[in-house]
Amino acid sequence: GLMASSNHLAITRHRLASCIIAGDMAAIREIGDQLDGKPHQSADVAVARDVRDMTDAELLEVVEAAQTSISAEDEGNAASTKGPRGGPLCYPV
Repeated sequence: GLMASSNHLAITRHRLASCIIAGDMAAIREIGDQLDGKPHQSADVAVARDVRDMTDAELLEVVEAAQTSISAEDEGNAASTKGPRGGPLCYPV
């Protein structure tokens, strides 16, 4: 009831005050965020879909994205094997 809710609120205030006095930056930031009206953090989650549920167009997008990624990796790897003057990055000892 109201008494339990009030008691819980008092305990929460006491714990929060203790954290702030102790210099707990997370507690201080949380209070600041609440006072400023900052919303709670949300997260976007990607859910893996079964390939059999995807349309042909969606499958084509996945393949094209993978090909682009592989091409970019190949270009990055080729560039990283050369030194600043175009020679090999490492010389055999």
